[in-house]
Amino acid sequence: MQLQEHSTTLSSVIHSHLIHSPSGQGKSAISQTLAERYNQQGILAATFFFDRTSPQRNNPSQFVATLATQLALYIPGLNSRIGDAVGHHPKILDTNLEQQLEKLIIEPFRDFLEQSQQATGADSEQANSWIILDGLDECIAMTPHRKEPTELESKNAQLQILELVHKLRSTGLPLSFLISFRPETSIMKHCKQFSSFIKVIDICAIDSHRQDVETVLRVGLRTVARERRRTRESGDIGEVDREKLTGREW
Repeated sequence: MQLQEHSTTLSSVIHSHLIHSPSGQGKSAISQTLAERYNQQGILAATFFFDRTSPQRNNPSQFVATLATQLALYIPGLNSRIGDAVGHHPKILDTNLEQQLEKLIIEPFRDFLEQSQQATGADSEQANSWIILDGLDECIAMTPHRKEPTELESKNAQLQILELVHKLRSTGLPLSFLISFRPETSIMKHCKQFSSFIKVIDICAIDSHRQDVETVLRVGLRTVARERRRTRESGDIGEVDREKLTGREW
């Protein structure tokens, strides 16, 4: 998959890769496939799939808590430290997202790395793990259950996510980001401000894009077919299965 080559070749220098294309070009399918592939390789740290129709996923309010939960699951050694952070700051989820990021992710992660280096006596850098954010343009509100958010509010919500990513990357933690979105002007303008460590990729300009999307869809259709056969045998479909069929289980 040529897109994966784009997302890994420069990972030692550029830690944020933003892929964009108009609607319907397979961004979410590619994000899902890369998430599955990185998970199999043991280098996936977290995912967040934005969805403009979901009060839980069309705004930044649960972004940090979701990343922290997944980091605790995917990276051995972080679970207890993030749990301790919640215990020491029981009202942390009532604070702003910047404070949540500091207490739930940055401080526990730093402590984990420092103790790991002390235990092994090694100063070698840890390989980066990937955080995949899909559909940034679908982050359209600043708060949950916000009806008909304005264009300015949507812009601010998207920029807040990018600022949180920038803050997390600036700490030097071994994390890389892959973010997909439709090419909104505000997002593109923000990317230009941080062009030294952000690589923007137009997936429609990649020669193998059409073939990649066809491959992803072919695999996805086979998965749906298997799920349908299993559903007919069991007679019902649970919520987890429903999310799998829509590609939103991450």
